[in-house]
Amino acid sequence: MLGELMSILPVRKLHLVRNKISEMQMMPIKQNMLETKNLKQIFMGGNQLSNKSLGFLAEGLKANSGIEEFSFTHNSLCQENGKIFIQSLKYLYNLKKLSLNSC
Repeated sequence: MLGELMSILPVRKLHLVRNKISEMQMMPIKQNMLETKNLKQIFMGGNQLSNKSLGFLAEGLKANSGIEEFSFTHNSLCQENGKIFIQSLKYLYNLKKLSLNSC
């Protein structure tokens, strides 16, 4: 359902805080990020992403260099894909504000 919503509406600000996003829910978010590349702000604090979901997010971030603000507080980066996620941040050329508290 989230994937359908994101394909209908031109999402520029994505606020998904404390949603416990599953891998199945993260896949359409990643797909939308790869296809539209119009996100400016992402707030995804406290979602308890799995290792696989963290990898999906990293792929989407690499394709969205226009992101200006990214908040990913209260999520674990101590997983295998945590390093890949951190490396994907270097593709955010327009990033002005980054919050990684309690990661």
